[in-house]
Amino acid sequence: MARRAPIEQAKGILMAVHHIGADEAFALLVDRSQRANRKVHDIAREFVDEMSHLP
Repeated sequence: MARRAPIEQAKGILMAVHHIGADEAFALLVDRSQRANRKVHDIAREFVDEMSHLP
C-alpha cells in the first residue's frame, strides 16, 4: 500500500495541473518510466518530492 501512495499523489497533481483524467495521468507516469527505464513508483516519488519543494 505504501508504494501506491506516491503514484496516487503524482496522478492527482498531474490531473490538477493538466486537467486530465486518472488514466491519462497514469499514462504520463508510465511513459516517463519507460523512457527513463525506471519503475513507475520511483518516478512518481521523485515527481511528488519535486512538486512539494516548489514555492
